[in-house]
Amino acid sequence: MTLRDRIIRLRPPGVPLLFITVGLVTAALTAAPIALILAERRAASETARPDLTDLEEIVPPEPICAAPDLTEIERLTALDSGVSARNWTHIIIHHSGTEAGDYASIDRYHREEKGWSGAGYHFIIGNGTRTGDGELEATARWTAQIIGAHCQASSMNHRSVGICFVGDFEQSSGPSPSQLAAGKKLVRHIVRKFDIPPENILGHGEVPGAQTACPGAHFPLNVLREAAAAER
Repeated sequence: MTLRDRIIRLRPPGVPLLFITVGLVTAALTAAPIALILAERRAASETARPDLTDLEEIVPPEPICAAPDLTEIERLTALDSGVSARNWTHIIIHHSGTEAGDYASIDRYHREEKGWSGAGYHFIIGNGTRTGDGELEATARWTAQIIGAHCQASSMNHRSVGICFVGDFEQSSGPSPSQLAAGKKLVRHIVRKFDIPPENILGHGEVPGAQTACPGAHFPLNVLREAAAAER
């Protein structure tokens, strides 16, 4: 069927054929730019909406660190040249009480706000905010074997290794799996080196005389004690 035949069939009785033809042509000319505008808007929308690959490039993944192996633990716990190890008898576990942190930020806070000579802990385990999740940092107090500034109660500063996990475990659910994995390996190494019994691994708040909730109600201290027991 030709276009002329279709127009004739669509023509209502009494309407001139010319009117029908002009109407169809006008409609076609009007629809073309509208379709073009809609197509351009659809293309612009698709261009502005990034796919998953684009998002991965825009928002880098949070740094994650595998728990250090024995060689890495030995490197990280090495002392400064000529320094002899103290006779540590306890390990005291802390949390930073903050959502973010690392050695540098804690060191700055302890110097500027507390008036101390530096970070009060011997080790800091990151949570992925400023260092990798589970990244272990040894402070100058450890490498130079200086007494801590993390627990005055029961004279623990003089006889305990202070380990701080970045996070607020009174408010959140506890340290990440990567933090715990690093903490277990560090504790096992210290226990093995200084022959510290599992019962001498204490949360800050468990130390007689300490008035604190540190390291928080959600910190699984039993996990670290079990890791220590495995070394005995």
